[in-house]
Amino acid sequence: MTVVNAFTKILPRATIVMTRVTRRLIPFAFMCYARRVHRSCNVGFASAVLQRDLGLSNTQFGYGAGLFFIGVLHFEVPSNLILERVGAPALDCPGS
Repeated sequence: MTVVNAFTKILPRATIVMTRVTRRLIPFAFMCYARRVHRSCNVGFASAVLQRDLGLSNTQFGYGAGLFFIGVLHFEVPSNLILERVGAPALDCPGS
């Protein structure tokens, strides 16, 4: 008997809970990761143009990108909390 089968027989409720949690958290975690990668790629694509136009070195661009991500993290959590409390439709433009 394997450990997984023994666990299933001993704790069937725990298996059901873990299955449900996994089904909900894995897609959410994947979406968060995909969003982060997309954001990182956009900054990476802009690096060549920004460095050329602004005359930035690799180190200077790295510091700037780091500050950008710190700012994103700093404002992303409060904005999501506000959206949860107020709701997205309340923030829509009244003329649209």
